[in-house]
Amino acid sequence: MKGILVGSNEIEKDFTEFTKANSIEGLHVFFRRICLYLGLDERHPLVSVFDTANGEAIKKMVASCLLRVVSQHSKILWEDTTLRLKVSTLWDDVYSKDIYKILKLTGKVANHDLFRKMEEVESIQLREFEDLAGSMISVETASEVRRRYQKLLNSPLTKIFSESQIYDRSLVSPERVAEVFNALDGYIESDRVNSSKSFSRLEEVITKYDEDIRRHGANIYVEAFVSKIIHQVLSVTAQHFELSGSQQSAELAIVGTDRKYPLHTVGEVFSYRLNLVNVGPGIAYNVQINILEVDSSIDVESQELSLGALDVGIHEFIVNMKSNCDTYRTPSILGLMSWTDYSGDRTEVDFELLVIPQNGTLDWQKIKYLQPYSLESVDSEDELIGRKEMLENIYSKLSLRKGESSIIYGQKRVGKTSLAKTIQNRFKAKANHIAIFIETGSLDKTSPGRFIKSLGDKVIRSLARHVPIDPERYKVDSSLSPLVSCIEDIVHAHPDFRIVLIIDEFDEIPSQLYPYTTEGDSFFHNLRSFSGESGEGRVSLILVGGENMGVIMQSTDKLNKFDASNVGYFNKSEYWEDFKELLVTPVRDVMEYSDEAILKLYEATEGNPFYTKFVAKVLYKKMCDRRCSFISADEIEDAVRDSVQTMEAINLNHFWSDGIRVEDPERRDLIETERRRFLISFADKLREHGTVDKKMMVGGADFGVQKEMLDSFVSRNILVEEEGSLRIKPKLFERWLVEKGVHTLRAAFADEEALSAFEARESAAYIPDSSLISLADGWELYRGRRVGSSEIRAWLAQFESNAERCLAFKILENINFYGEARVREKLKIIHDVVRREVVYSVKSGERFRRDIIVSAFGPPSKSGSSYLRMYVSENGIISNGVKSPADIPKALSVDEQTKAVVFIDDIIGSGTTIIDCLREFSEAAGAIISQRDILVVVGVICGLRSGVEKVLQVIDSGEFPFRVELKVCDVLDDGDRAFSQVSQLFDEGDKHKAQVMARKYGSKLQSRHPLGYADSQLLVVFKDNCPNNTLPIIWCSGENPKWVPIFKRI
Repeated sequence: MKGILVGSNEIEKDFTEFTKANSIEGLHVFFRRICLYLGLDERHPLVSVFDTANGEAIKKMVASCLLRVVSQHSKILWEDTTLRLKVSTLWDDVYSKDIYKILKLTGKVANHDLFRKMEEVESIQLREFEDLAGSMISVETASEVRRRYQKLLNSPLTKIFSESQIYDRSLVSPERVAEVFNALDGYIESDRVNSSKSFSRLEEVITKYDEDIRRHGANIYVEAFVSKIIHQVLSVTAQHFELSGSQQSAELAIVGTDRKYPLHTVGEVFSYRLNLVNVGPGIAYNVQINILEVDSSIDVESQELSLGALDVGIHEFIVNMKSNCDTYRTPSILGLMSWTDYSGDRTEVDFELLVIPQNGTLDWQKIKYLQPYSLESVDSEDELIGRKEMLENIYSKLSLRKGESSIIYGQKRVGKTSLAKTIQNRFKAKANHIAIFIETGSLDKTSPGRFIKSLGDKVIRSLARHVPIDPERYKVDSSLSPLVSCIEDIVHAHPDFRIVLIIDEFDEIPSQLYPYTTEGDSFFHNLRSFSGESGEGRVSLILVGGENMGVIMQSTDKLNKFDASNVGYFNKSEYWEDFKELLVTPVRDVMEYSDEAILKLYEATEGNPFYTKFVAKVLYKKMCDRRCSFISADEIEDAVRDSVQTMEAINLNHFWSDGIRVEDPERRDLIETERRRFLISFADKLREHGTVDKKMMVGGADFGVQKEMLDSFVSRNILVEEEGSLRIKPKLFERWLVEKGVHTLRAAFADEEALSAFEARESAAYIPDSSLISLADGWELYRGRRVGSSEIRAWLAQFESNAERCLAFKILENINFYGEARVREKLKIIHDVVRREVVYSVKSGERFRRDIIVSAFGPPSKSGSSYLRMYVSENGIISNGVKSPADIPKALSVDEQTKAVVFIDDIIGSGTTIIDCLREFSEAAGAIISQRDILVVVGVICGLRSGVEKVLQVIDSGEFPFRVELKVCDVLDDGDRAFSQVSQLFDEGDKHKAQVMARKYGSKLQSRHPLGYADSQLLVVFKDNCPNNTLPIIWCSGENPKWVPIFKRI
């Protein structure tokens, strides 16, 4: 092709004219235009376009145009025999290798069949795209057609037209298509708060697409293949956005929680929780809370909270306070809440909050020595909590005219022994009742015979304490027959007596007794005998045991008349009130649990009574140390965390050691070791991936062993499957296993060198909760919320590997956080400049300075403006001295006493923003500022040295007709840039890896500034916003791929 000599628009114009004329002359004009476009000899167009010497691209272009002609004007081509032959010859040349096969034109094809088929090609393709556009009836269906659309664009039949008659090929490129559908997916994946931004992004992409289409020429193919598709995408998205309600107004209300606060601990900071409720239907933007007045008995740390955008729902925020005096009154807080809706209208609402005090009269010195939560088994009904229904059920069956025997079984540490002892004591209190409690651990288990003898002797001695019998008469050897005789004699001699025999830890009897052996058969036959006919219905047995009771019950038929009761966790749906009682009753009148605290503890222990009391015991001590009597979910989380660290393997070993019934001690040890290995493997995978599925745990050379272990844990209800993933029950055990147990279990069988190597790898690969908690505790509130260990863990989970997470954690450890107290300190330093330069005499009766105007650069939502109220309150300036830059000229014209204008900002990055704002201010108010010699102070909390020097250079150049003092409290140099050569954050090897990692993720969030605006590489975070000079992985939200920042920027 010699070059494009005329525009594509002319081709479209001539084809339109030809369509109207529908004549051979019009066709000649159209061919001539094609010749001009392709650089062919236009004097003989019918010769030029069919010249066999034309290149491949020209032939394809002409053949494509002929398909366009034949679809509407087939008769013109057909009736001219010479033209018909030339057309068919060209089509044969261009399409016989591929297109003919698609159209099923094989062998020698008659011209009329060829023309008939070719007439349909254009309409078939246009209809395909029309159907595709019509299938997009929602944002979901629009997203789903992405692959189908790309496949259709790549179809050979589509390329006939797109490669020749869409004159800007980029309009149908995979990259351009991906840009539209990526923007669509970004909208779909965005939450409502970010949906406006995502929708605007889609509009921007399609607007640019339309501009390119207009610039490069539109035709029927551009319209069908591109325009209709992308505008249908935009249409369904616009409908979805409209129906989402996010554009409607919002209605906010602010209420306190049901928490009570330790106002009796004078001078100590506590976190006051408040709920901000957006009832909708729209999103509230730029939400601010201003504390206007507080009771004199308390101090509030922050007078203003900038909360950003809030969707419909309940949002919890924190205001740090401290008590000034021990008070039993309920202090109040008055404040103002304001927000902007989608249209830009701002709403303000007054509110009042009450700070409910805790019981301040408690004697903590006495209370702290109480032990309300004992881990030992209980033996009285007053102490037995939560098993009353089971207690009454077993007791009623024992009390029948012919008492029934029972089996109590379940996992260890769920309250079986406590239940049995309570039953024993209830019967002991009744006249003519003998209740005997035997612990298997107190018997000789070195052989089956010795066990039977020690059991029989102990029961007979216990009976002798209640009835006059001679124990020497009933000598037990290797059979319980003498005991049976003893019982028969007692019930015969004492017709009113009833006997209840309880054997605890029954599943610990010698294993030789419960297979089908002679000894075992005799043993169980004797048990059934004296609990049956020999006892005349007045002797009952209660056998108490753990997980192995199931094996015993399956191994003998002599217990089939025993009623079995499975004692397990407190199931929430059935025993929720019992679980609450387990916590609340022991500390009634001392401490108070919130509902959310009880739920939080249940989620951790899942109703296991032993671990519930274990955590509660740790919690009680912490509350006493703090002299705090109201328990919230925060205190539960602290107690769970501490419990995980204090628990040892001895508190949990039944999870891997119970339920093993083998004779050979070596085989038993092997099974227990394999179980520990399985749990270690599970913990390793949970650390790395966050979730574990069956495929991760079962496979490889040890498939059989792993499968057996998995099935064992599942059958014992220690492993449960939820939504395709495995987890350990209770969650407290899983947390211990991941945080601490993986080391403890491995140490049980690893030699010193192997253990040392493992721990070295682990310390470099996994970040324990204790490290996350320690880091979070060093941060102050961010936009009224506490960023805790769970938020840090969730942020780290977005990185691909533990190695990356370690580097990311190192970045977090070096965050330069400006909290409330630190910001106030910097604002005082800034004001020192004003005090030195501007002398003010306070008049009698005045409390505030009136000679200073305070302002901030940028829009009202910019973070610098949030410090203005703090600045005026901290430095004794009248509050109406706060003005926007636009209002300053007017304020100066009506107030003659102004001596200084102070601009407050949070950070200087490149310096460009402050320079531009100073220039705008100079243009608006420079004359009056200069005339009255008013001092202009620009106070900044921190700034990069390069940006600070750039601002100073402009100030010192004399560009402004007034004096400007720049005060930057903290000047950041190259050492504060995360990956600079002089940065000490990482060693040299890790520094490069960390930079590559930050750039990899940052480029997906901020393609132009992956390491922060202008490559600043900062790690600065302010209490109510994060500057864009900081690494984007810290502050930027992402939708495609999804990214949740740790400190989201407003």
